[in-house]
Amino acid sequence: MNLGRSLVMDQHGFSKLTINLTQSMSGAVGLVVAFALGWLSDKVGRRWVLVVSYLLIGAGLLVLGLSQQLWHFYIFAALIAFITVPGAIGPAYVMDVVAREDAARGVSFFQAIFWVGNIGGLVALGIAFQRLGTVTPILFSALFPVAGIAFLLLIRKRQGREVD
Repeated sequence: MNLGRSLVMDQHGFSKLTINLTQSMSGAVGLVVAFALGWLSDKVGRRWVLVVSYLLIGAGLLVLGLSQQLWHFYIFAALIAFITVPGAIGPAYVMDVVAREDAARGVSFFQAIFWVGNIGGLVALGIAFQRLGTVTPILFSALFPVAGIAFLLLIRKRQGREVD
């Protein structure tokens, strides 16, 4: 998302300062969002906070793919700040859904796959940008949060415990 934002904003002639300010704004919003939604996930359930976060991330990618004016990128920056949520509350969700004896392995696996996905995604996105330009891969990538929601909803509850 940061790579895509930089490339799209550069294509539209925005200065490096403007690109960096937009990215900084997203990071600042992300810090607040992660803490606030971490607290909220304890109250309303992690699964639903993750679903809403994935929807907002997907919406952000659609906005990025269609952005042309600076205010479009500000909307993208606000929406994409929700990318911090899965990393912040994901391990707690893993603890909710795996058996106690598998908790350490489950959280470790979650964290490792998170980074493997990031690296693989950057490689694939770089190749896609070279072959297809920037807009098509960005718009296509909006489907990945939808797939994440589908996988999240397929997780069944652990014996004797309700998964929210």
